[in-house]
Amino acid sequence: MFSVRVCVRVFSAMAVLLCLLPWTGCGVKSTSSGTPIEQPPTSPGSPTTTPILLTLTDDTSANSLVSFYANIAQVQITPRSGSDSTLYSSTSTIELTHLAGSSAFLAATGLSQNSYKSITVSVTDPLITYIDSTGATVTKEFPAITGSASIDFASLLTVDTTPLVINLDFNLEKSVVLDPVAGTLTLTPTFTATALPIAASSPTLGTGTIEGVLGTVSSYSSSVLALSTNVSQSAQSCNITGATTTVNYAASSGLAKGSLVRVDMAAQRDSSVTCTRIEAINTSNVAYAMAGTINSFRGGIQPYQFTLAMQEGTGAGVSPTFIGTGINVNFDFPAATFAIDWDGMDQLNLGFTPAFSASTFFPAQYVEASASIPLLTTGNDIGAIPGSLITVAAMNAAQVTLRKQNEEGTVSKVVTDVNGVTRFLLTLDPATVFAQYTLLPVEPTGFVPTISVVVPASVTVDGSLTSTITGAPAGSLPYVKVRGLLFLKGSTYTMVAQRVTATLPPVVPVTTTTTTP
Repeated sequence: MFSVRVCVRVFSAMAVLLCLLPWTGCGVKSTSSGTPIEQPPTSPGSPTTTPILLTLTDDTSANSLVSFYANIAQVQITPRSGSDSTLYSSTSTIELTHLAGSSAFLAATGLSQNSYKSITVSVTDPLITYIDSTGATVTKEFPAITGSASIDFASLLTVDTTPLVINLDFNLEKSVVLDPVAGTLTLTPTFTATALPIAASSPTLGTGTIEGVLGTVSSYSSSVLALSTNVSQSAQSCNITGATTTVNYAASSGLAKGSLVRVDMAAQRDSSVTCTRIEAINTSNVAYAMAGTINSFRGGIQPYQFTLAMQEGTGAGVSPTFIGTGINVNFDFPAATFAIDWDGMDQLNLGFTPAFSASTFFPAQYVEASASIPLLTTGNDIGAIPGSLITVAAMNAAQVTLRKQNEEGTVSKVVTDVNGVTRFLLTLDPATVFAQYTLLPVEPTGFVPTISVVVPASVTVDGSLTSTITGAPAGSLPYVKVRGLLFLKGSTYTMVAQRVTATLPPVVPVTTTTTTP
């Protein structure tokens, strides 16, 4: 028997998320810390409060870990003197791995103007989907496992009149140890806490932007959109303004209750949140959507279908019991349309024509399937494809949309052309979900776990593609995290990048073996 530390890297970009995870605790101390904004100190116990946006980030492409759900029960912040303040308390469940390079919103609240030394996060009930030692995808819940992380700020975080984003970055690599043979898990929650001012204009990830929130409309007026989000059905809302972009519907007609949407939001300095973009996916009041990584597919036999390892879900008939499980998606009854989520991305001078259709999708892509035809719960197995998920439901998709995902690895063969477009080869660990899922069911000739990355001229690379960062092993290749859209061009996996961030390579997995007498 052996145990493997699951290397799930966390994006250290400060981003703004729309959902968190509850965990509770065993008092594990985390000394990870960020670079909080240091302001002139104020008197402890000041009666005034400052708007605070609390967000959660995960920046991870996990080796063998397909999804990681958990509950964030409570977030508390400890002042230099005085009593703790509760920033967040909930039983909502959130999946972290699909948030790599993005973020989720936890709470918009007020915090007393004071100096703070640490923040504590309580976590409970992890539920994971992972690839075991035989190559099978397994889902397992660990309701008895709890954990708590106390994160010391690098220096006192002094809250004055400047509204802040406080981001919690969950480090799965350091938090989770999985034995893929025995199916046992050890959880030691580890976070990094950072704080930045909310941008007064043109917010970015980490200063107020929240991207791609999947939800169903609870109510829609001329000024406010209210949503139920994900399978936890937590409530979110944002203010509609004259600057709000609407996609696939007319702003003047609004949206019916139950309509499916993807929403981009931006935090404001008064604690409110503005809708910056609202994309209507399906305007039926019985619509639903599920999103996740394609695990396997069946072609040549109708109905054509693929299986998702579900990471997001909302709408009519979508149940929390689906969390982490396989969903079969039939896409020829009725005939489904296929779309690409180009929101916020540059498509100029890519050097190829991206395609996503009924004949050009493949395992390891992150996709969203939506419909308004009721879900099926029987007779939905995709067939005996080795390594495919056990499924719990099936849907007849009206639309399948390619959404953004995160991959990471070492960089080589960096070239920049006359148009300012940079290309490089990203080599992934063979244990990654990408490498293992793209083997199902048929792999292009000459497959190696590599992705050709195209970085449009407008995309700024955070760090260097040609030299390693401080702290990386001597002689190692540069290591990056890439968020974007994944395509198959001939036999070459190609990703169009939205963000590229240089980072330290993952910690070498800790592997032990034992022999039974």
